[in-house]
Amino acid sequence: MARRLLPVAAAVLTCLINFPASAADHQNPSPATSDALRAQVDAKRQHLTGADALTQKQPTGEQALLDAPVDTADAPVVDEKKP
Repeated sequence: MARRLLPVAAAVLTCLINFPASAADHQNPSPATSDALRAQVDAKRQHLTGADALTQKQPTGEQALLDAPVDTADAPVVDEKKP
């Protein structure tokens, strides 16, 4: 009797193994929802790791010069010539 039930039990267990994976894929969030979910998860991760308590480093030196906006107030006036 056990030999007859062995293939049936194996088939049932094989089907049950795939069930949780298919149940997890049931919800397919839209891109807007996934962006909000990603932001929420990132905020929670930063809170749990303590990264949100750290102060952000201000750029200095060359990086500060690269990030500064270009001042064009004293640029010469150029007349555009149309061909």
